Amino acid sequence: MKEAYLAIDFGGGSGRGIAGCLSEGELVLDTIYRFPNRQVRMGGHVYWDFLSLFEDMKTGIRMAVEKGYTLKSIGIDTWGVDFGLLDESGKLLGDPVHYRDARTDGILDSALRVMDGEALYKETGTQLLPINTLFQLCALQKQTLDAQINRFCCNFCKERIQDFGAIR
Repeated sequence: MKEAYLAIDFGGGSGRGIAGCLSEGELVLDTIYRFPNRQVRMGGHVYWDFLSLFEDMKTGIRMAVEKGYTLKSIGIDTWGVDFGLLDESGKLLGDPVHYRDARTDGILDSALRVMDGEALYKETGTQLLPINTLFQLCALQKQTLDAQINRFCCNFCKERIQDFGAIR
């Protein structure tokens, strides 16, 4: 068995598992497994198909072992801007929203009305792009607040309609 390092690359449209090992001082790469990265559209949003990606990652690991590699380490490469929220016990609360989702449309301008973009860049060293995690969190906060406002308005309207019915 050859010792190898396994890289799992989750790209925006596809993924792959690549084993890397040293042979006579040279790095030798072996693409073990390729898989599609399917985005799921549901309820007006675009999500990562997280469970399929998890299964594909496990398949890549299994295929590397079946091919005779002893894995010294596994590294995972992603865009790194998307996230999944976990509850107190570590359970995923929902499917991670894809960075290509429209929920961040316009959020950068909104956020920069209350944040100093230059200071933010100096602190993080990250380009100010709407797909960045910070701005996705801002969009989530706005979405959650809008949903709370909508619930309040719906309840308020229901009460007014009931009041109106009682008056008639």
